[in-house]
Amino acid sequence: MRVVPLFPELRQLLLKWKLKSPFTDPDDYVLVTTARGPVQQRNTQRTLAKAKQAAGLDSLEGRLSWHSLRHSAGSVWLTEYGLPVTTVSAMMGHSNPSFTLACYGRDPRNTETMVADVLARAAVAGIPA
Repeated sequence: MRVVPLFPELRQLLLKWKLKSPFTDPDDYVLVTTARGPVQQRNTQRTLAKAKQAAGLDSLEGRLSWHSLRHSAGSVWLTEYGLPVTTVSAMMGHSNPSFTLACYGRDPRNTETMVADVLARAAVAGIPA
């Protein structure tokens, strides 16, 4: 089993959901069937499709999938949270951090912002511009 930390916003939503659930045993899943079992993948796919439709994003077809959400999480952990690539690689279950970096290590900032960040970091490190 792999432990993956949740984004704080998602954690809060899941905690609220769990408090409303009739299944309060600590061993129960947060998302659970009426038989207390795990939710099957086909049901999660249907739920995501309904959420996309409710949000007006159903025109995205396959571009918004569980896999694309996984990619987004990896990218956020690297670029916005600044986690080390080895940490993100372990969280994603990759055996090689270079694979993780190649897939998720894109910097979403524009060139001016990236250059300003590099120069600011150099200044803090005492490297003259």
